Amino acid sequence: MVDTIDVNVGRVVEYLKKTGEYDNTFILFMSDNGAEGAALEAIPVMGANIKQTIHKYYDNSHDNIGAWNSFAWLGPLWAQASTAPSRLFKGFPSEGGILVPCIVKPPVSAFSSNFQPGTFNRSFSTVMDFAPTFLELAGISLPPDVDRAMPTPLNDGTTATRRMTTFRGRDVYAMRGQSWLPYFSSPSPSLSTASDTDHAWAIHSESEAVGWELFARGALRKGDWKIVHLDRRNGGAGPEKLKELLAHWDEYVVECGIVWGETAAAAGHTHDEAPGQWDDDTELQRTWMGARGGETPV
Repeated sequence: MVDTIDVNVGRVVEYLKKTGEYDNTFILFMSDNGAEGAALEAIPVMGANIKQTIHKYYDNSHDNIGAWNSFAWLGPLWAQASTAPSRLFKGFPSEGGILVPCIVKPPVSAFSSNFQPGTFNRSFSTVMDFAPTFLELAGISLPPDVDRAMPTPLNDGTTATRRMTTFRGRDVYAMRGQSWLPYFSSPSPSLSTASDTDHAWAIHSESEAVGWELFARGALRKGDWKIVHLDRRNGGAGPEKLKELLAHWDEYVVECGIVWGETAAAAGHTHDEAPGQWDDDTELQRTWMGARGGETPV
């Protein structure tokens, strides 16, 4: 799969150069979120008894792993090793589940000369920033957004203030991301050479709160601070700034219509309440190890 991606990305680049469009093309290549540590993809195909199916129909002996008739996955421990030193992996809003590599090739002269090819940039960004960036590069301006009272998902007559704009005469939610252009076109030094406390050239200001939510887990980041809501097996205590960040989380829940508890510290779902959302444990990981075709466990 990786080899096929490499070959075909190369074909696209060669075509762009051949047609003279390479210098005028913005290329962005980014990984999916975190290393996969669960076996959830196997459940729709194999049913509830994954162990019996793998041992009956697949050959996971050491020399056969990777062949067409093998079925193996990383599991939670190797997934954590793959995202080290970040915490946890795909499905979690900690850094191991959301921090991914991103390679960018901008059009010629779109970025300041301070940002040279092959350099590394540490400024915080999210996928929500892509659309505003592409639109600004294309010279397309967005209509202004306004704060407007909108019904909440609870359908109980309550309203919440949302950032709204218009598109083709209809009210739509305003984009939440920030364009990269003001940052990367700045004549300032690159953040890769700036000190860790220098926020003068950041894409997102240190006063802006950015939130995530997935599988009854949540996170919110503001400047150098981040809070993460996980189940007790993976969670821990927060810093002194926790109260301020929790207030921002409550604002994020209201603004984005997130289905959550009454407060940011709501317990969320338990293992029994949301079994389909739970990461598989190490015992399930052992299911495929050493399994040989036709050898079905009792």
